[in-house]
Amino acid sequence: MKSRFGEAVLSAQASPVTVTKNGKPVLVMISMDEYQLFETMKKNHVDTQIKLGLKDIEEGRAIDADTFFKNLLKD
Repeated sequence: MKSRFGEAVLSAQASPVTVTKNGKPVLVMISMDEYQLFETMKKNHVDTQIKLGLKDIEEGRAIDADTFFKNLLKD
């Protein structure tokens, strides 16, 4: 990687580049466009889960933390 960083950067702009250390993958280099797409997808997923959780609360499909932990310890 030290001697081929520039080449890796150029390659990562076209497709992900896996960087290894001692033969094991340690990181992946991706283009900024791909990174931004992943971040947008992650944010959208979190937003969707929050909305679903709030809907569950509004519709009475939620329990308080004490009840949750008591149910965990029942068995």
